Order: sequence, then structure tokens, then C-alpha cells
Amino acid sequence: MGLLILLGLIAYVVLEWFVASWLASLIGWTGVFLVVAGLVVLGAALMRRAGFNAFRSMQPVEVDGATLVPGVTEERVAQVGRDVSDAGMLFVAGLLVAVPGILTSAAGLLLLVPPVRRGVAGAVRRGLRRRAERAGMVVRTSTIVTTVDGTIVRDDQQEPPRTIRGEIAD
Repeated sequence: MGLLILLGLIAYVVLEWFVASWLASLIGWTGVFLVVAGLVVLGAALMRRAGFNAFRSMQPVEVDGATLVPGVTEERVAQVGRDVSDAGMLFVAGLLVAVPGILTSAAGLLLLVPPVRRGVAGAVRRGLRRRAERAGMVVRTSTIVTTVDGTIVRDDQQEPPRTIRGEIAD
């Protein structure tokens, strides 16, 4: 596994060098440097904005000085999950744009397209869920807990499935 990672990194560096050389033949090495420097600044700005968006999506709403905490419904939890997921993908896009290199910046810019971002986020979510289930974790998505002043008044959480261990006899 370590050898594959090393070979992948070497292939990445060689490919980035070829792309930078090709771009330099069109606009010169000074132009390539300016493009990469501009992309690093753009990537840093994208990461900062994504962090603010993730923070804002988890904050309660204030109206006339009173803090309103929306009811915890399955739809609200799903919306916050989508917002945080979207902000996370925007952060990754900004990171890819900020890493010096034309190919990584192109991949990051591609993640800025909403349908591409949603597709990649869905694939990552499915992959993580499969890995968690293979590791023996029980993944539930329909849990609603209602609290009043920190006390649970309603818990729609189902009991986890039980495993019966034993031998099968004929």
C-alpha cells in the first residue's frame, strides 16, 4: 500500500510538471507563476468562506434580541447536514485550488460546480457509510429527539438490532 502511494505521488508530480511546462509554452513561466499564485489566494479565500458558512449553518437564529432555536425535526437535521456537507466540500475545493499545481486547482474549480459537488459529496457519504457498516457500526438515519430545557421529553430512537450468537444444529 505504501509503495502505491509513493508511485501515485511521483506520477502526480510528473503530470503536474508536464502540465505546467505545456502552459509555460503558451504564456511563459512568469505567467504560470502568476496563475498559480492567484489560484493559491483564491483557494485560501474559498476555504475561509466555507468555514464561515459551516459555522453559520449551525448557529441559532436571532430575532429582535431573542435567540430562536428551530425545532429539531428530521428535515431540519437533514438540512443542517446538507449545509455542513456542502461547506465541507467547498473547503476541500478551496484546499485543492490553494495547493500549488494546475491539476489540483482544476479539480478544486470543478468542485465549485454545484451538481459536481453534490455528486462527490453523495459518493463520499455512501463510501463512509459502507465502511462503517463493514466495521460493524449500526447506521440509523431516522432518530428524532425532542428536548425542553435540556431534558429529553420525546425520544423516537429505536432499539439497536440484537445479534444472537450460537450454532446451527440440524
